[in-house]
Amino acid sequence: MATYDIPIIYSRIILAALEKPSGDTRRLLQAARLDNCGGFMSVEQYRGLLALVRQVSNDPLIALKAGANVPFSVHGPLGIAAMSAATLGAALDTIHRYAVLRSPFCTTRLLHEGESIAFSFEVSEALGEECDTALDFIIITIAHSIMASISAPLRAPRLELQRPQPPYSDRYQSLLGCPTRFGCQRNALVIHQDDLDIPMLGANPDEFDAALDRLRTIYLTTQKPDSLQDAVISVFVSKSGHLCSLEETAQALCTSPRTLQRKLNQMGRSFHQLRDQWLAHQAEMFLLRDRLPVEVITALLGYTEVANFRRSFRRWFGTSPARYRAARTRN
Repeated sequence: MATYDIPIIYSRIILAALEKPSGDTRRLLQAARLDNCGGFMSVEQYRGLLALVRQVSNDPLIALKAGANVPFSVHGPLGIAAMSAATLGAALDTIHRYAVLRSPFCTTRLLHEGESIAFSFEVSEALGEECDTALDFIIITIAHSIMASISAPLRAPRLELQRPQPPYSDRYQSLLGCPTRFGCQRNALVIHQDDLDIPMLGANPDEFDAALDRLRTIYLTTQKPDSLQDAVISVFVSKSGHLCSLEETAQALCTSPRTLQRKLNQMGRSFHQLRDQWLAHQAEMFLLRDRLPVEVITALLGYTEVANFRRSFRRWFGTSPARYRAARTRN
């Protein structure tokens, strides 16, 4: 069976759809054997999580609900590159090239078919009975992110799925916002060729180039980051949704905690300063740009308690998240 590294952040997003208290969420993480797995899940752990969530929710469309409000920025540099691309075509091309970094069990293809463009998905059989659930989460995450980030509506988008039509098929269209066809030859989101030229609302050439450079660095595993600080931040990026410890980061960089801390000290930094800087940046982005609730930001940053996140936020910015957002909005 193939081995995959799936970012742990997606487990938190999926569990959040259950709307359980934080204590219940922790117990579910333990039940899925995800409470001490670090920044990534294996395919077996992800499959177990999806099965557990479907069972607890008794809702076959729980993955669609989970992915319906996920902002692009949750996907790290991939999401930032897609958001800041000039056009929808550039965003889709970026997602196609680097989606494997976020969903390594899913192969994507970008097919030009006359006046249509098909963005197709193929999920590995390693997910077993949870293939459809995993596919639902991927498709709606991409579809909703795209529709929220473009400057004009798509002409006539549609979703094609290989699975037989279920009795709750009408809910697909209501959740996805486009017609869904079942019993097709492929799994694909199909749009009109001309839609590729639709400008992205957050188009930013400099931000796009910077995010693309980071994607290339992560993708080309033999290419080393320019500095130790970049290397540490790359670990934080790859383990988004998990609060990395000094020991975990050192292990990811094939060094010892003492050596890593010593080298950072020589640069005038400490590991905890660097981690705080990264977390503060992510928190500010989720709070101001994505307008996410504090409870959601808490989970996305890897905190287990909202109170702990609020204390950290006050230490970073000198005020509460609500007051910080209000002040920045007025300005």
